[in-house]
Amino acid sequence: MSPQPPPIPDGLTPEEEETFLQLHGYAFNLKEKTGAAYLSATGGASLGDNVPAQAFDFYMQGLLKEAGQPTDPIERMLVEQIALAHHNIGRLYLLAAGAETLVQAATYNAAAVRLVAEFRRTALSLKKYREPPAAKHFTVVKQQNLAQNQQVALITAEEADQQRFSKQCDSELTSNKAIEHVPQQNIISQPQTRGSRETEPVEAQRANARRPATPARRGPVRPPVAVRDWSEDCEGEDEIGS
Repeated sequence: MSPQPPPIPDGLTPEEEETFLQLHGYAFNLKEKTGAAYLSATGGASLGDNVPAQAFDFYMQGLLKEAGQPTDPIERMLVEQIALAHHNIGRLYLLAAGAETLVQAATYNAAAVRLVAEFRRTALSLKKYREPPAAKHFTVVKQQNLAQNQQVALITAEEADQQRFSKQCDSELTSNKAIEHVPQQNIISQPQTRGSRETEPVEAQRANARRPATPARRGPVRPPVAVRDWSEDCEGEDEIGS
């Protein structure tokens, strides 16, 4: 892949234009060729002169193409890091196999195991990065206007289970009628209310029904002042007698 010449800004001298093109070529190599250069420097030490440096460039470009030719620079970096981790894991295992002492072999193997874990985490990060953003879900809560005299009761889970059990038992009965509870009659006489309705007679209880008779007052009894006898004569007139 060769760099495409960028548009040259206006007002530059010929020397400045040449410098601008050189810097653009360097920037292109940093973006497209550094992954292959790092892989050549690390993997080439183990492979020797069997693989030329240009082959690493072809390898990295082909790997990016197989990965979907990502245009996102962060996604391209993740693919290159996975390739570097993969080949350096092999290099560490190769060094562990050719170690002269047991301590060196254990050190190389431990480093390889840690790099394998990083390889897996980077691969999962690439997969997560490629996933589309999740849609935001929201719930619309509408206001419920309650009546003035309506009561709202909080029912616990146990009470709900009891209600379901009672409904199930009622459905198993032979009669579909609900049991009517007759309210107890109030034996205490209630005061009469005023209104348009006619008053109903209320049986009053004798307050002194069981009270013992009051003993007679001691002393002389005074005669009444006057005794009136209301009797009607034959002519319909009343006579007053004493």
